[in-house]
Amino acid sequence: MIKELIDDIPTIFNTQNAIHTFKACIAITLALGISMSLDLDKPMWAMIAALFLQTRPETGFIIEKALVLICGSIIGVGVGFLIVNFFLPYPVLALLALCLFIAVTMFFSANMSHPNFMYALAIANTTCNIVVFYAIADPTSTTSESVFHTGYSRVTEMAIGSLCSCFVNYYILPFKVEKTLKNHATQGFDLTIAYIKEMFSTQDFSNNKKYNLKVENILNNIVTLDNDLSAAKYENIAKTNYAAFSNKVVELIQSVHFLRKNLAKKR
Repeated sequence: MIKELIDDIPTIFNTQNAIHTFKACIAITLALGISMSLDLDKPMWAMIAALFLQTRPETGFIIEKALVLICGSIIGVGVGFLIVNFFLPYPVLALLALCLFIAVTMFFSANMSHPNFMYALAIANTTCNIVVFYAIADPTSTTSESVFHTGYSRVTEMAIGSLCSCFVNYYILPFKVEKTLKNHATQGFDLTIAYIKEMFSTQDFSNNKKYNLKVENILNNIVTLDNDLSAAKYENIAKTNYAAFSNKVVELIQSVHFLRKNLAKKR
């Protein structure tokens, strides 16, 4: 285990990671300073928002994640306000309504492959929980104004943290998403070529598990590329070529797959 940690040191402690850490510290400090200067209730929320946006260092992903974070917070506040407004005198019904909202968002999240949109639903859940539990924890002193104040504070501080993170990553040593897209495309191309070469050089066409695993790896790469293309528009990157590449790879893999099935039947 120690040897593995030593081997991973060059991967962990490198210039790129140092830059990401430096930018994260600036974004968090900036979010904290602005929140405290505005005398907001929970500066910690702004810090957390700025921190969580750093999980993907590319500028396009950070901008996209900031937008879905703010939208998710607004949705969570809206649903939480409705639950409290209708069911505050009935805590059990309020909790049941909250569970229903969580179940609905989990259903949609389970059918998504894009991590940022799943993150938006998770933020909506968390924000709705905060609004509802703050209200039912002390129902006697809860009013529409206090619920609005909680939601307003949550959205405002999340927005401040998001804007600070976007500002820092857009203007200070930005890491472009185009490099990530090119890496995905190169990896997908290499996997596809290796699969085709093996198909034309092998004599064993019946090993379905082996070849299906290779096809699965290629398709997973294409799905990742397609998901990451959603951030291209925030950096003015034309995604037409990448989309065409993905379609051609899928068509090629499908043709080779049918060829393998036909050859396996003949043998």
